[in-house]
Amino acid sequence: MDPKLDAIFEKFGVEPEYHRMVAEIKIKPENVLKWGNFFGELFLSDKEKLVIDRGKIYFSHENDPITNFGAVVMGVYRLHEIAEVRYEVELLIICDFDKPKIVKIDSLSLIRCYWIERLGVAHKYDNHRSIHNSIKKMAEFAPVFEIYTYSGWALNKPDTYIWGGREICARQQA
Repeated sequence: MDPKLDAIFEKFGVEPEYHRMVAEIKIKPENVLKWGNFFGELFLSDKEKLVIDRGKIYFSHENDPITNFGAVVMGVYRLHEIAEVRYEVELLIICDFDKPKIVKIDSLSLIRCYWIERLGVAHKYDNHRSIHNSIKKMAEFAPVFEIYTYSGWALNKPDTYIWGGREICARQQA
């Protein structure tokens, strides 16, 4: 265990450190390999986890590798539409046999393995349910972005007006 990580987790929780990690790996995806201890702490008591070890990144179930790639949640996008709110997850995919890539996946697609199939033949996997559960755990701590797909008064914030996808003003209380 890393004493620095323990102190951060105890004082602030995981979220600020996760956000710092995302900022670092957006600059250079290979930087994710430096965060092995962090992911070890994050998934310490889990059977399903993302593992970064000796320059390799992969998902495992009960300490057995189930993929030849890893995926780090870079952000969660909350898409506000008039009728509903949808979620997308932005993933950095790192595989030994392919260049790192960032993909956005509709959160409902995570349940099935089709999104992995679309990554290409180099990405091998077994037990997609474990991958799904590991991604959900990372999504708890990832940065969240609010995206509005309409203009008008916000449905979830009664005093906020949305124009072109941005919050631009609020009504003044009398």
